Amino acid sequence: MTVMRHIPIPSGFTVSRNIRRFNMAENDRKIFFSFNLFSIFIFTLPIIYMYNANYKMCKENDVIYNKLKHTGIKVTNSLFTK
Repeated sequence: MTVMRHIPIPSGFTVSRNIRRFNMAENDRKIFFSFNLFSIFIFTLPIIYMYNANYKMCKENDVIYNKLKHTGIKVTNSLFTK
């Protein structure tokens, strides 16, 4: 039996300092970040739709808009003025 034995060094200690170990906090942070991006995307969809939607319901609206324009009343044809 020898006094000096060869003890293998764990592979985690031989890795470079710049490589980070897997951490549950990192995984939670990644899930939180991706959920926030998804929420922002879902929140902006109705706003983009409302900005680009055509709110004319029938042909008579054009006639009414033209008659009201000549009276001096300010009329907007869409929800958001462009």
